[in-house]
This record gives sequence, structure tokens and C-alpha cells, in this order.
Amino acid sequence: MAVLCVQQSGKSLLDQQLSQDNIPVILDRCLKQVDTRGQQEEGIYRKAATNSRVDKLIQELKTDAHAVRLDTHDIHEVANALKRFLRELDDSLFMRERYSEWIRTSAIEDHQNKFLWYRYLLEKLPQVNYNTLRRIILHISKLAEHEQQNKMSGQGLCTCFAPTLMRTENDTMRGNNPGHEIKVMLDLLSQRDYLFQIEQQELEHEDKIKKAQDKIKRAQQDIQRQSQSSSNFLMPVSMYNHNGQCEMVNTNPATTAKGVVDYLARKCGLSGGSLALSEILAKGALKRPLFPSDNILLTTGRWGDWDENVRKETCLCLTDTEVLQKLERHHDTSKPLIAELRYADAKSKNKFRKTTLEFKQYVLTFYKDSKAKNQLCSWKVEELTIYLGIDPKRSPPTGFGFTFLVNSREDKSKNSNFGHCVCVASEEEMYRWVAALIVAQRPEGLMIWNTPMRT
Repeated sequence: MAVLCVQQSGKSLLDQQLSQDNIPVILDRCLKQVDTRGQQEEGIYRKAATNSRVDKLIQELKTDAHAVRLDTHDIHEVANALKRFLRELDDSLFMRERYSEWIRTSAIEDHQNKFLWYRYLLEKLPQVNYNTLRRIILHISKLAEHEQQNKMSGQGLCTCFAPTLMRTENDTMRGNNPGHEIKVMLDLLSQRDYLFQIEQQELEHEDKIKKAQDKIKRAQQDIQRQSQSSSNFLMPVSMYNHNGQCEMVNTNPATTAKGVVDYLARKCGLSGGSLALSEILAKGALKRPLFPSDNILLTTGRWGDWDENVRKETCLCLTDTEVLQKLERHHDTSKPLIAELRYADAKSKNKFRKTTLEFKQYVLTFYKDSKAKNQLCSWKVEELTIYLGIDPKRSPPTGFGFTFLVNSREDKSKNSNFGHCVCVASEEEMYRWVAALIVAQRPEGLMIWNTPMRT
């Protein structure tokens, strides 16, 4: 095994410090940290982290991966750093030049023939690529075993990893085949033992580690439950619209949106149809559907950092799933998301400039020109909190659009102009843009609320 004798890591897999397992030390250390602290962490690999802290961590790891104290970092920072490292490599783990072969193989209908082709493609990978991919697939498999706790299924995890591991030669076709990319990952996951020649002895060793980690986690949860019992808060929730009847819900640091909905359904004797919880701003002009696993105190805790004029018109609201159903109907991956629209940043009250907006490779980019050559600004979708609608006080030029906050930067801006605003020409266009952004953030899907509520 060749071990690089330099501390700094480059942008190619060949430039990395390698572990004893012949994978990059950066990945080895991050994967071990997530295995230890993140297996039951809700939304692992899906939830974003503070961008500046992830940037700093990545730089420290590239400078000297062995010296970094990962246990002092939030686990979501570590998970995002791992994905960022993979995304920023010069070549993808699956190798750009073989992208079309992987995609074609995923479409083969004959099961035996398909997996023979997968074995062939895996054997063609450089050894470091193969070892790293093998380790990641095993890692995903272990995380998926804790789906009940971390709310991340195998498909959800594959959806998070696929765009970071598979890229075309020029990166322009990636958005055309997201379903096939995820299918490749799911196929490798489903036949991991055969494809990566994993022996029973290795599985038994992993099982021993898993049992030890579960024991530690249970002890930590016992301590956490004891501290939560004395940390309850009464939270007002409006019924069906922003100025509807208000119900008080007892919450604690572990309360989720699903917990609130289930409680209200039981208390009010609600039945029939699906219920959901939404964050409502500007007297109903802005809406953000919450997902069942969203933490209530984390959601509402940000409100205290907003301008008073924004905060006083904000509430949680029990709703039906009509908005989510519309988003689901308008979610369309067959068409590229690029258009000339109107945009106002958080500092502009009612000045909407003409701009070209593109959503590609999980990045939302604004351009100054119609040819999308001169970039104005861009953000990774994981950094954004997205709301349907625009505050009428911003005087939007059309009646349709969406608003977004850049997390950790504008939550505490005390700016009376809430967020960045994008105006579109129609309701259909608004739902199409927002659906694409939310699905990119939430791989579990838009209609996860559509389960019978207990009464």
C-alpha cells in the first residue's frame, strides 16, 4: 500500500493522505466520526450546517487531517464536510469518463446481467476509488439500519450521496439523470456483499462495533431524557389559517412537527384527510410546510432573531396537505430549471432587478445577463430556508414568487426586509421552482405527511 508522506491533501484522490484501508484519511476520519456519533442523528447527511464552519473544517482537514479534533465539531458539520470534500474532487468517485456506462447499466432489466456489468465496472475503478466507494456503501448500509431514529432510509441516503459521487465529464448532463444516479447507488447497496465481496467475518466484526455503539447511545439518551423533563414550553398553534383559533401545545427540546400534529388530532378529535404543520409569515403571505421530523424549538427559536415587524406576524399553523400536493404535482425533473426572473436581495425593499436564475447540481445561481455567463451570486440549496410567496410590503411586480433565507447569516440580520425574493410569472412556475428546491433538500419526498393520523 502506498501512503503519501505529506500532510496536505490536494483535489485529486491520488493527492490524498491514505489510511491503512487505502482510502483518503479525510474520509476515513469523517466516516468514523459519523459512525460513532451520527448513526441515530436525525437527518444525518440531509440537514445543512453553518457554511463558514464547514469551509473552515474542510481547510483544516486538507492542511493536516490527522491533527483535527472532529469530536469538537457538530456532527452535521462533519457530515457536510465529508460531502463537500467528495464534491470538490477533480474527478468523481465513479469517474466522469464512465458516467454513461454506470447509467446504462442501471437501466438493464435482466437482474443477473445487470450485476455482472456492475462487477465489471467496479473492477475497472482505480484501487483507491474502489476502496472508498466500498467503504461509503457499507457506511450507508449501517446508517439505514437506524432509519427509525435518524429518519434516513437507504433511498434517502443514496439521494444525498449520488450527486456528490457521480458527475459527467462537463457536469452539464447531471441533472438529466438524477433518478438513474440514485438507482446505481441503490443497486450497489442492495447487492453490497456480492459486488464488493464482503465476507461474513467482516460483517461479524461490524456487528460487534454496532452493539457497542448502541450501548453508548442508550446511555446518552437516558441522560438526555432526564434533562428534557424539566424543559417544557407552551407553544401556540393556529388552526387552519394564521388568524384562526389558537391551541396551546406542550413542547420540549425533542418535540417534532409530527408530535404537534398528532397531539392536536387527538385533542380536537380530527379525522379524515391528512394534516400537516406549516410556518406562516406576513399574515399568510409566506408559507413553509414543515416535515414530520422537523424540531419545533429549533424552528421557532430563530424567530427571536428576526425584526419585530416580521416576528409579530409569524406563527405555526395546523393545515391540510394541499400545498404539498400542489408541489408534488409540479415537481418535474425532465426540464432544466433556468429562467429570466425578477429578484430582490435582503437589502432591497422593493427594487426587483431582472436576472437569470438557474438551479443545477444543488446550487441556486443568479446571473446578471440572460446568457448566464456573468454570475451575480449563488448558494448551495442546503444553506437555504425556502418560503412560498413574497411579503406584499416588498411590492413584488407579480403575484407569484418565493422567498428564501441564507441560513446562519440572515436569521440574525434584524433586517425588516425579510429574505431574498424571486418573482415568477405564474403559480405553476412558483410551485415548480419551490418543489425542485425542497425535494433537493428533503429526499424523503413531499408527501411524507400522507399517513393516517391517530385520533
